[in-house]
Amino acid sequence: MTILKKYKYLLYFLLYILIISIIETIINLMIPLSTNTNQILSLILILSYIFISSIKKGINTEEKAYINGIKQGLLYTVILYITGLPLLIYKLSIKRLLYFLIIIIITILGNIIGINKKTLK
Repeated sequence: MTILKKYKYLLYFLLYILIISIIETIINLMIPLSTNTNQILSLILILSYIFISSIKKGINTEEKAYINGIKQGLLYTVILYITGLPLLIYKLSIKRLLYFLIIIIITILGNIIGINKKTLK
């Protein structure tokens, strides 16, 4: 049970991905959007969630921010890669690796901001 408490942000991330996927599907059924628009929309939504959760995680951590950010970012990228495997949308390419690198950088920045907010309180 302590593992679930420690990694509850990952469960929230999976739930968030599921909700965003359902919303994007409904939007596409009502108003067909291009593939590029869908990709940009999902990128913005996922990165905003990751950034906010990284700030919250950074506030509650005692470790160095960049180490915690790398660990959290790697977990997010593994989750995204595994959830995309059944759909065959995550073939490794330069574009996909850049996407994962952006996710890791955003988590590192979020954790750094979170630790800095903690010291201001």
